[in-house]
Amino acid sequence: MRVSHLNCNEKKLLLYKGESMFFTLRSFDRLKVERYGLARRIQVGDVICFSLASTPSIIVHRVVGIYGEYIKTRGDNHDFIDPWTITVEDITGQVVYGYRGKRRFLVYGGFIGRCWAFWLSSLRRVKKIVYYFLKPLYLQIINYKFIKEIFFLLLRIRRIKIRASDFEVHLFLGKRVIARYSSWERRWRITKLFRFLLDEKKLNLYISDQY
Repeated sequence: MRVSHLNCNEKKLLLYKGESMFFTLRSFDRLKVERYGLARRIQVGDVICFSLASTPSIIVHRVVGIYGEYIKTRGDNHDFIDPWTITVEDITGQVVYGYRGKRRFLVYGGFIGRCWAFWLSSLRRVKKIVYYFLKPLYLQIINYKFIKEIFFLLLRIRRIKIRASDFEVHLFLGKRVIARYSSWERRWRITKLFRFLLDEKKLNLYISDQY
């Protein structure tokens, strides 16, 4: 949920980095933020940028509750509401659309945003139930040595430079990113399905050798 400033086509955009708003946002999405005013009111379901006194980073999360002058937020990839409470003064603006590569996409707020967040939350619950019942079979299959050998032959690694001091390493299976390492977090984020196949210690050794 870390964000940096970026200039693109002479428009001031924000560069998103993090996992807390997946599937809505992905790392390196460029976000267009518009300020609230008389024509734009904060609504439950809006995706907003805001700052906290406890962190220098800008945070991008969705509004899940408005209680008078106090506002509660949550990441679309989280099951829990954020522990902090913010006010209007903390908010930079609303994320209205983003760029992923050359493609522009809308970031819905209000009622549609609430429906989208509910759909993502429901999808996560279904995936957890399916994973729970299929986990024993999955663990039995991946114990076969030839399965692991084939799996590792299909992997490829790509390093993405953000700034002079920031980079991410992506581990791909085909076109899908199954693991990410960021220089600012200094740890791997591995997709749940592949955590039993990937050795995080070996991946860390690769990072220390290469970077």
